[in-house]
Amino acid sequence: MNTTLLWLAVVIIIITAVAHSYFGEVRLIKPLLELKQGVMARELSRDVLQLAWHGTSLLFFAIAYTLAFQALHPDLAQRQVILVLGAALTFFGLVDAVVSKGRHIGWPLITLAGLSAIASSY
Repeated sequence: MNTTLLWLAVVIIIITAVAHSYFGEVRLIKPLLELKQGVMARELSRDVLQLAWHGTSLLFFAIAYTLAFQALHPDLAQRQVILVLGAALTFFGLVDAVVSKGRHIGWPLITLAGLSAIASSY
């Protein structure tokens, strides 16, 4: 395994996640949220769009962490990957529940997938 390339991937993913959240919010999400027409007229649609956009960045960070952990501890990485991705899914699902006030159909499934992944590692 070439750890230099793995670390390069980690750095690229982190830069991508930060840029994705920041520039996506400024250039895409905010203008869409301000429309309040069509599907964007619904508060739930606006909340879910913003959450899904930033949830993607959260998953980028989880992936970067797991790659970094693989580079540092290749013998322990499998369980750690499952735990980190499970935690990211659980967190995202619970934030989705709060932001959507429980109205988004995806939050229980995302949360359950995360909890199942975490439980599978024990």
